[in-house]
Amino acid sequence: LRTVPIRNEHGVVIGVAESLEENQSVSAWAKRQAKLEDYGCLDEMTGALSHSFIESLLQESLITFAHHNVPFGILLFQVDQIDSYRAKFGPGIVRAILRVVATTIENSLGPSDLVGYWSENRFVALLQECGESEVAQVAERLQKMVSDSKLQWWGEKLSITGAFGGAGSRPEDTLEILLERAEKSLMESVPGRRNCASLLVS
Repeated sequence: LRTVPIRNEHGVVIGVAESLEENQSVSAWAKRQAKLEDYGCLDEMTGALSHSFIESLLQESLITFAHHNVPFGILLFQVDQIDSYRAKFGPGIVRAILRVVATTIENSLGPSDLVGYWSENRFVALLQECGESEVAQVAERLQKMVSDSKLQWWGEKLSITGAFGGAGSRPEDTLEILLERAEKSLMESVPGRRNCASLLVS
């Protein structure tokens, strides 16, 4: 919605003109999501990219990095207390929480970045053209966005917490090595601490 003031010869506002314009970026994103869903590339429960599809994109990024030295990074996010929520509210709450997390991360990433559902309570984000030093900054931003998100569930307002770990691409990386570094980084965040983000740089 664009609003423009209409002024008289003395500069006094005497009215406004409004115009509605389609948000092309949102429209393009919605169309892309619909296509990916048709191709079976989305995880049905979370709405994020499926495990197999995000894994193939990670492999593709490694090939591009090896041939053209275009850096990228990955982030693992582990949702806290999934088992406790399931025990208290039933299995439906798990789907709701994962949907909120997937949507929040997706909306907080850059236009070329992607998020996929990795396992029971984990997501992986692919950060395109992102150097190792920048991965931690993205993790901190995403952690804040996720921790600020709330979920209304049968009259209760639930806060979603979790931990991020990340790693940037390196010349010797295979997908297994890259994920192992991100996993170690995540494990540094998880023990006894929630709403944390870290990056393994050793």
